[in-house]
Amino acid sequence: MTESSSPKATPEPAATLILLRAAGQDTEVLMQVRHSDMAFAGGALVFPGGKLEPQDSESALTAAIDDPDIDDPLRAAKIAAIRETFEECGLMLARLPGCRERVSGEWLRRLDEDRRRLNRGEQNFQELLYRESLRPALGDLVHFAHWITPDVMPRRFDTQFFLAEAPSSQEDTHDGRESVASVWIRPEDAITGSTQGRYRMLFPTRAILHRLCGNRAPAEHLQMAAEAPVITVAPRLVKRGNETFVQIPETIGYSFFEEKIRRE
Repeated sequence: MTESSSPKATPEPAATLILLRAAGQDTEVLMQVRHSDMAFAGGALVFPGGKLEPQDSESALTAAIDDPDIDDPLRAAKIAAIRETFEECGLMLARLPGCRERVSGEWLRRLDEDRRRLNRGEQNFQELLYRESLRPALGDLVHFAHWITPDVMPRRFDTQFFLAEAPSSQEDTHDGRESVASVWIRPEDAITGSTQGRYRMLFPTRAILHRLCGNRAPAEHLQMAAEAPVITVAPRLVKRGNETFVQIPETIGYSFFEEKIRRE
């Protein structure tokens, strides 16, 4: 494949939160179906997440009480992951001052209108945190993966992926704007559904789901992620005859490392 002479797009910083919950001896993850009209990944089954915004860096200053590492370079990405999860799923990983437990679903219902205003761009997440004295639970997020879109793509993202256990007393609801459906699903079942054509799925999502397969409880996944190094993944596109594949190295801890690009 020849190098393009056109300028390469700069990756946009982004963050994704993979929420886990127990399902017997196994784990389910929360996924959403993107609205088909969305410019990026329309109609795909994805984890909650999105681009970092300037407010995420500002909001991070309010969260020091919940995160002992005030110099954490991923602080803004964690804030973005929590913000996007609240906007898209209605789940809030945050605590009130002096509380060890996250806010309850009953308490969170008071913020339903705030969530709608956030999704309409009429409210700032930092202002909401200040007003409600909320402290994002940054310490509950475990860094799990880091992916950068291939440099030949017209739109690129530099995405940090985090794991966290879902708030047990809160109920998820899709926003109806960016996402049109929500599902708690075993990673194996999501992969099978994609293979059988029930779900559209991007390569990074499928690769990450493969890492979460296996009969493990959420706590085991979190412990394993905390102990494993996070290796930056930069997929490349490879042509073989008339076919194009997206590919990552086989030696960086992913059991799923290549996929044929299907033209739609």
